[in-house]
Amino acid sequence: MVADARRLWRGSAAAVLGALLLCTGAAHAQGVRALTPASPIDSIVAATGRAGFRFVGRVRNLGAVTTATFPVSYRSARVDVDTVLAAPRSVRPLRGRQVTLILHDTLGIVVDTPYVFLASAVQFDSSTVLREEGRFRLDGPGVLPAVRALFTRADSMISSTVIRTRGSTAAAVMAGRVTGVASLPASGEAPPRYRAEHQPAWRVATVRVGTQITPAAALLPGTIRVLFAGSHDALLSAAPRLTDGDSVVLLLRALGDLPPRLRPVGIDTTALFVIWHPLDRQAPARQALVTAAVR
Repeated sequence: MVADARRLWRGSAAAVLGALLLCTGAAHAQGVRALTPASPIDSIVAATGRAGFRFVGRVRNLGAVTTATFPVSYRSARVDVDTVLAAPRSVRPLRGRQVTLILHDTLGIVVDTPYVFLASAVQFDSSTVLREEGRFRLDGPGVLPAVRALFTRADSMISSTVIRTRGSTAAAVMAGRVTGVASLPASGEAPPRYRAEHQPAWRVATVRVGTQITPAAALLPGTIRVLFAGSHDALLSAAPRLTDGDSVVLLLRALGDLPPRLRPVGIDTTALFVIWHPLDRQAPARQALVTAAVR
């Protein structure tokens, strides 16, 4: 199941990032790790798109690790995390902890000097091991605010590309209102069967369709059912949630788009869709942006 979930997220991320790199001409930038606020935005987008973790940290020791389960190399470093800028919700807080960071290279690294690191996950056990995707040296008071502003810009570019990419393959895109939420199984239904442990606790929202954005060829019923992850399981920790009364714009997927081992079976699939990517739910204020992106 872990492999299925990783393919689910990485396949989506790779397709989106690849499209964005082609659009921005950033394919050459994938090897760039040392960044500055003056770096081309395509280099920053490339690093940001690969990194689930962003934090301010200081290298304490080069050629060292924080766990005996990971081999030491000249590129491994023990890093103190001072401030977390972004991290998956499923990971216990990193602030104040020491992690192992596998550096792209050690050129220019100064011990005990603050950097903003962009990193992807390698290993979680008693310690956290991350792989560097990019870094900014904080060598002046204005660097961190400038880097935060660049992340906002990069996230916006990635978001628009994700919406366009996922919208083009969605079963439907619609705006509406959540009129109810229920746990599985619903009243009168047999409990769903799960194919593996550690799956999310799926819930079902009833959504009244207000505006159907796509597809133009087939109308949605007036009310649909939307499956979403109701728990904070690590595999779908960033998946969007729905609550009764929410006004939403949704990029809906067919249930068959889920990897088989994540898919609950034995449930009523009438007018049933699923959302799992963080951007499958959008705020009503973004309806015009979504419409322009997917049509």
